[in-house]
Amino acid sequence: MTENKIDNTGGDLFDYARAREERESAIDAVAIAREHWLPRFKSAICVVAQELETFTSDDVLKAFPNLEECEEKRVIGAAFRSLSGEVIEPLGYRNSNRRKSHARPKRVWRAIKAENKKRGASLR
Repeated sequence: MTENKIDNTGGDLFDYARAREERESAIDAVAIAREHWLPRFKSAICVVAQELETFTSDDVLKAFPNLEECEEKRVIGAAFRSLSGEVIEPLGYRNSNRRKSHARPKRVWRAIKAENKKRGASLR
């Protein structure tokens, strides 16, 4: 039986300086994308929420194909989260029908109607 040894001598296995640079670059990319794309995604979500009883991000991208140009896909999640509880509410999950998404589960949303908001407020 051979003994596994851990090398903690700080060898060249991981370049921490480069990793920090890449992290900062990714954070900058998200900030730039958020500034440009977040309002567009939020508007698109609001339109789709009024048109469909339930929907996912797939439906938003299908209705607004120009949003596919956004290279920073984390922005769409930020848009949904920023509207959650005020404009839309989560219902559950269903598998994506987009080839790019490989049938992974996607959150299902619906618009919050005024009567649902009042009913929810009376329950608190």
